[in-house]
Amino acid sequence: MPKAYYPALDGSGWCTTPTTILDAVMADFYACDNSQSYLFAGSVTSLAWIIQENKGDMTNTANSIRLHLETMLRKYFDGATVDASPKETTSALSGEIYIYVGVRDGEETLTYYQLLTLQDGRMADVKKMLNSEVTSS
Repeated sequence: MPKAYYPALDGSGWCTTPTTILDAVMADFYACDNSQSYLFAGSVTSLAWIIQENKGDMTNTANSIRLHLETMLRKYFDGATVDASPKETTSALSGEIYIYVGVRDGEETLTYYQLLTLQDGRMADVKKMLNSEVTSS
């Protein structure tokens, strides 16, 4: 059982299982805006905000993704490990970041792999990865 339930910001309600919590946290991270909620103003972890705050520095962008996701996921799971590594940086504003998320809920471990593509300082694409191979999301 998760440490806490997660209120999905898409309006679908409370997520109560480890899988739905992880999916909702990651979806909200990619889709939400830092100022989207009045109730949680300034507390919404947003990829768009991280990219804006670290514009032009892929290494700091990756480090900030890791830090913010670990902090958020540890509120809902017994343990969380996040690795975000910039790869194939084509410029200061464009490139790819591999994201690995591992969470532990009691005896259950869930993993999540994504390839994030940034182009001209904006999120251009997110793809799921299975066994280190990129697949369409």
